[in-house]
Amino acid sequence: MPWSLNRCSGVVPRAKYTTAVFRVDPPLPENFEVLWSDSRCNPDHSVCTVPIQAFRPKKMTATVLDLDNSTFFRVSATAFFEDDR
Repeated sequence: MPWSLNRCSGVVPRAKYTTAVFRVDPPLPENFEVLWSDSRCNPDHSVCTVPIQAFRPKKMTATVLDLDNSTFFRVSATAFFEDDR
């Protein structure tokens, strides 16, 4: 899979699973909440780690809410890795 914007890819020898780290940058002030597309992620944190499986892309979307002025923005990224097969 070629490199592109909002994608992270790599090779992890002999691994069926690894951990992907998704992050909203810069760190958010306290008046923000993040609604992650994966329910295992905490809305109080701007970082989410999830297990991913070799050869299976994991797309994560984050809807970032500004609780002070009722606005939001949405970002997304995809993580992917291969083992050494």
